[in-house]
Amino acid sequence: VGARILDAENKPAGMLMAGYPLSVVQALVRESKGLAGEGSYGVLLDRNYLRIAMSGSQEGLYQLVAPLPEAEAQKLLASGQLPNRPLDELATDFQEFSAGLDNIVSTPFFASQDIGTGEALNSMAVVRLESQGWLMVFMQSQPIILKPVEAQTRTIILAASIIAGLTVLIATGLAQIISQPIVRLTKVAEKA
Repeated sequence: VGARILDAENKPAGMLMAGYPLSVVQALVRESKGLAGEGSYGVLLDRNYLRIAMSGSQEGLYQLVAPLPEAEAQKLLASGQLPNRPLDELATDFQEFSAGLDNIVSTPFFASQDIGTGEALNSMAVVRLESQGWLMVFMQSQPIILKPVEAQTRTIILAASIIAGLTVLIATGLAQIISQPIVRLTKVAEKA
């Protein structure tokens, strides 16, 4: 972390730099688990979409969201920006997730799968952390998000069924009340 130091005339006088272990950042991200509701979790990504901290499952930590072109991956490996692993172990294959990250300026909310939830589709919200250029992604499984909607739908269907049943009973009762005098009149007329 760095900050520019200005003198009395508002001219740059130097830089104040502070460093701290990544484990501190990872602990902060882990604390975000569940903040956005049941099953929600956060993932901190660097500029290359490398997972550097996760509040959910740690599977996929220090792996890219999606593979990079080999030349680019080799360059990042040589500069120490990627873990020293074979290329086929450096990335998961979530192309949709990567494409969503590429478009966060216009669409910071999107849906994709991620390693932490398996096959489930996640709703994701992304914020760019300006100081480092990192991305903080919060996600929650769509089935969990849709639970209240499904419960409300069941309640509405049950209420509509009860109202329809009551309407049929009331209509049947009214039909009998209205038709009773006609039925009696018909019986009297048949006797005469």
